[in-house]
Amino acid sequence: MRVRLNLPQLRWAAALTQAELAERAGLHVSTVNRLEWGGTPSARTTRKIADALGVPADALIQIVPDAPQPVAITNALSKTQAILDQLATRIEALA
Repeated sequence: MRVRLNLPQLRWAAALTQAELAERAGLHVSTVNRLEWGGTPSARTTRKIADALGVPADALIQIVPDAPQPVAITNALSKTQAILDQLATRIEALA
């Protein structure tokens, strides 16, 4: 899992541009842009942005699960197919 900021929604709610938020937080606008595109923030940067937006730091934080691995997807599809095959057999037996 990784941590990212719920930044765009909170920035839009505050009616701020990236440049305005960066100025209020004492950050470079490229930092705000990078974080909005999924960059991982430091604790210090998270606090600066939270203070600039007037929200608690935990309102900014989102936990994002890692993408499933191809093997896990393949296994899940195989299990799903087996269940569907069993259901099809039972339906045919009822007909």
